[in-house]
Amino acid sequence: MIQTQPVSDNNPFARSRATFDRMCEQLRRPDAFAMTHASLERLLSTDGREILRQMFQDHLDLRGAHEQSAPHRSVVGEDGIERPHRRDATLELRTLVGDVTVPRIGYSQRGQTSRFPMDAALNLPNDPFSLGVRHVVALAVAGPAVTRTDPLKMNLLEALSPPSAAHPFGTDQYGRDILTRVITGARLSLVTGLGAVVIALAGGLGLGLVSGAAGGWADLLIMRVVDVMMAFPSVLLALVVVAVLGHGSTNVMVAVGVSLIPTFVRLIRGNVLVVREQAYIEAARALGGRPRRVTLQHILPNILAPVIVLATIAIAWSIIIGASLSFLGLGPRPPIPEWGVDLSNGRNYLLRGWWISAGPGVAIMTTVVAVNLVGDTLRDVLDPRLRSLTNL
Repeated sequence: MIQTQPVSDNNPFARSRATFDRMCEQLRRPDAFAMTHASLERLLSTDGREILRQMFQDHLDLRGAHEQSAPHRSVVGEDGIERPHRRDATLELRTLVGDVTVPRIGYSQRGQTSRFPMDAALNLPNDPFSLGVRHVVALAVAGPAVTRTDPLKMNLLEALSPPSAAHPFGTDQYGRDILTRVITGARLSLVTGLGAVVIALAGGLGLGLVSGAAGGWADLLIMRVVDVMMAFPSVLLALVVVAVLGHGSTNVMVAVGVSLIPTFVRLIRGNVLVVREQAYIEAARALGGRPRRVTLQHILPNILAPVIVLATIAIAWSIIIGASLSFLGLGPRPPIPEWGVDLSNGRNYLLRGWWISAGPGVAIMTTVVAVNLVGDTLRDVLDPRLRSLTNL
């Protein structure tokens, strides 16, 4: 509970603070709950919002005068260069309503801005796992340029050739080079994983924000549907969607994305329920912010960190589920190169040609492990609690 402090007449907040206390006393009366909605709205609109506006303006005026009179401070960056520092990370309201602060995303200095957590997500350390993911993406983009042979060209004279200098990963039962098919198939597998995450993120973000911010019957309806979807395993739910839509890589991508929507909805809704009770959200509402504006400009930026981490890890889930559906014959049709399809092609030759399944299997394992470890790195970077423990 916010405790009011006595103020003198010389204090510029005296008038607004006295009116604020009087409004609080009216709301504490025993018959306050008997007030009609119109009278309560009139009280908040005529007193509360105007008071808060005046308090914010008075505080900004005093803070501006204090910053002009205070000596400039400087900070030393990681590169050892001393730069002037302007405090603009939080809007402190201790002089107004006690120890309450309104956080802002990021920080600002002279000539330098940062919008955390997006900058932190894009500036990952150059650890081996991040470099591994980048190399996989680079190979997927430049696949035809780095391969030596056609992934669809058959050569029956070299069928089931073991790994050698000419074919580092060997050849399959049709004489096709496994390394070429693994590099070419990375493009389709990564597109399936990224596309599925985009679909899941779009659906989960919209439904999660509406469920957490609106509440009421919308929250009840959305969460009951999510509970029903989560009762099925992700692979089984994706199988149902593919059975409805039909075969094909695009349908597999949509099916995997739909199967991941419940996970995103529950995470986003939970974070919205926590953030919407913060003091700066209440201040934004008291200042007259519309629900949509408060949700998009104040709640959404403060839940991005866990969403980014989940989206990164969901890419690995999507690759595994997409490869599983392709292994079952529900994805792209042979001879299109794709990791799940190539993995399925070698299941009948595990004794005579183990390298047929080993190539795409190792590619799936390496990519999934690297993406998961990048997600863990993002969590360490974006979680302020873990950052504070690291700095101890």
